Amino acid sequence: MSIRSAISSFRAELLTSKAKNSMSVPIGQEFLRYGNNRGLMTPDWQQVVMSDKDLYTGYGYGALVKRARRASQIAVDAVKTTANESASKKAKDSKTALIHPYAAIIKSSPTFSDNAFWYNITTYLDLEGVYYLYVLRTVGQDKVGNVLEFKLLNPYNVVRVKDKNNLQVQGYGRRLPLI
Repeated sequence: MSIRSAISSFRAELLTSKAKNSMSVPIGQEFLRYGNNRGLMTPDWQQVVMSDKDLYTGYGYGALVKRARRASQIAVDAVKTTANESASKKAKDSKTALIHPYAAIIKSSPTFSDNAFWYNITTYLDLEGVYYLYVLRTVGQDKVGNVLEFKLLNPYNVVRVKDKNNLQVQGYGRRLPLI
């Protein structure tokens, strides 16, 4: 048997072998061919209808996390603001960055980081298609003032309050926990 034929037979045996390692998990080539057979990442095809639980498992959840991480990084790095000429000139003359007031409030929030804010918005939009942003403002005599704080609400805990007669949305409330 020549060296060339010995190497090619050894290579063929590696590629077609069903051998397991000491932990009884598939060897690398089998994993690359067939994936993880333990059911951690594969969906359960016995259930016809998907539930919300299915969105938090498997490849779909991995894709959501990857997308949310990327979107939050883009938002932190690249969210810009526009302003009128006088504000732009004032910022340029004082050699300061032109920052939107809401972006400054998000960055200085004590309840969440800038990255977490954008990450959660992207995740809620992907999972539920909606996000709820609570805005706390100062209130004076007959006027609503500046924004003091933002708080991102979990859309699974928010319900729409509708009018009984015409089913128009009157406001939003908190979903009460089941007892």
